[in-house]
Amino acid sequence: MKMKALSLGFICCIFVGMLSGCFTTGKNFPRDLSWLRKQETSKQDVMMLLGRPYAVGSSSGIEVWSYVFFEYQFVPHKSHHRELKLYWDKQDKVKDYSYISSFEDEIPRS
Repeated sequence: MKMKALSLGFICCIFVGMLSGCFTTGKNFPRDLSWLRKQETSKQDVMMLLGRPYAVGSSSGIEVWSYVFFEYQFVPHKSHHRELKLYWDKQDKVKDYSYISSFEDEIPRS
């Protein structure tokens, strides 16, 4: 009986936390990408600054690392994310990269 009450209490705490706050996943990485240079920045540089990638893959035979950060707010219901994709050359240097964000303070106003 004590275990059941403890479990119910834990579930209630989680539920209240969800209603009053937000939930994040991924690693919140810096928006300033001025340190990132094509054909100069190495995998080692990126690992030192950002840590392990959230996901890895390939695109047309080119190795790709992905860093993502998701933020979910329950009240009011909103979700935002930012993503940095790094494309690597054969010398383990950044060949190209892309950055997208749905955070309102990063979206240009017209």
